[in-house]
Amino acid sequence: YKGRGLYYQVENEIYASQRFWVGTMDSYIWVTQIISEEVRAIDPSAKIVLAGFASGQDVFFPNEALIVAESNALKVMQGTKDYTDIIDLHLYGQTQYVDDKINIVEGWMAQTGNSNKLLFSTENSVHFTPTPTLQEQAEDIPIRLSISFANGVSLVLYFIYKDNPTDPGTQILGLLDSGGNPKPAYYAFKQFVANTKGFTKVVQETSPVGTSTYKYEIPSGKLYVAWASSAGNYDLSGIITSQQVTTEGIAISNSAPQKQNV
Repeated sequence: YKGRGLYYQVENEIYASQRFWVGTMDSYIWVTQIISEEVRAIDPSAKIVLAGFASGQDVFFPNEALIVAESNALKVMQGTKDYTDIIDLHLYGQTQYVDDKINIVEGWMAQTGNSNKLLFSTENSVHFTPTPTLQEQAEDIPIRLSISFANGVSLVLYFIYKDNPTDPGTQILGLLDSGGNPKPAYYAFKQFVANTKGFTKVVQETSPVGTSTYKYEIPSGKLYVAWASSAGNYDLSGIITSQQVTTEGIAISNSAPQKQNV
């Protein structure tokens, strides 16, 4: 694998539970240092990713777990800052808390001298409490990805590709159902990737109350991703000033969504 510019991540979600890591934070720091030194010695092009921070349905964790997670996170980030290249945040839960969670981790990065590093989200997915409908899962995708990118996340991996009926945590999160059939979320994800391909910048625009609008700089010009909290007519002319605009609804099936020139 040498010279391929690969990413190597050391463990997973170690900070507030012992589901994946039963050692101490000092042990994790030691393991990360050894792995980093060995990998970098063999392949200087490789990037080392810190274990991902988990996040629940609310702002981050329940209060008592957040205290533990923050204490452990600061210790680990400080101890490994010379041995990692990427910080990782797993973004689950309601979309209205995505920016809060990112801000928390970026604050930890600033406190520990890691602000110069990229922030990835190698697990990013719809809330699972309450259980989303298929339509809600599809609509969630452009929302959470836009918020993630606009708040400084450099790379997002959607989790998970296929429903796993044997795991309560992933049995409804897939882009495909357990039989391998595309869900509406699959088509929404495919549409989002195609439309935003090659984007270089994402910013949140100031839009009318009850709406959210994100502007993408893409090779062909500008792309706006917008949504509203309720049905209605909303004036976005103060944001989108082009004389000719093509609108497109979210894709939820293999049939292309209808486009309109307005």
